Amino acid sequence: MNKIQVKKTWFQTIHDQYESIRRQQRKKLFRFKIKLFLTLVLPVLIVVLGIQVARTFIQLKIRQLFTKPLPGSREKEASTSDHEEHLPK
Repeated sequence: MNKIQVKKTWFQTIHDQYESIRRQQRKKLFRFKIKLFLTLVLPVLIVVLGIQVARTFIQLKIRQLFTKPLPGSREKEASTSDHEEHLPK
């Protein structure tokens, strides 16, 4: 079946042009939002996460540093066993 071509009215042509411009504007707005996210939001998020990771790493290293036994306390550990510590005096 052959379709009969119908001439568009002036309103239809204006409407089609308007819709094509509207689609272009939507694409431009979407690209702008992506660029804004990639240039402003994402770097800030990466910096904040980096700071959090560095802070946690420093906390772990400080905790490791202060939980190490002192060099003089090894003699005390060798002289008392775990069973003797729990016995009442």
